[in-house]
Amino acid sequence: MTPLIFAIALAAAEAQSAPTPAQPPGSAAQKPVQPADKVVCRSQSIDGTRFERRVCKPRSQWDAEHAEAQRLLRARPGVGSTNAQPGF
Repeated sequence: MTPLIFAIALAAAEAQSAPTPAQPPGSAAQKPVQPADKVVCRSQSIDGTRFERRVCKPRSQWDAEHAEAQRLLRARPGVGSTNAQPGF
């Protein structure tokens, strides 16, 4: 399902960035790509194999996922605290 969502998002992005016939390519009227909107591709390993898959997402989504992972790690009891109980 994720590849389908990515394909739809990619098609929409291409449709928005394609110049119209009345507008020459490279004109000043085109909106510059914001750093948070830039698509970044990364290789991620697949559990149980040595193969990797390429995952492409907007930078803002990568940042949001990283922030969420950090929040979850900090919310775990005993992680990063000085009063952790032995054995955990």
